Amino acid sequence: MIGQLQDEDRNVIFKMIDTMLTKKKFQDSFQKNYNIKKTRLDEPG
Repeated sequence: MIGQLQDEDRNVIFKMIDTMLTKKKFQDSFQKNYNIKKTRLDEPG
């Protein structure tokens, strides 16, 4: 299906997918780091 699109349209779709994946990776990384820091702050001592 993507092969039937013109180059410009195909590039737009690939850029959208790349943007979504990049944002998801950033959000996952941020959430992981936030949880680690929050856990350390919540620990007594």
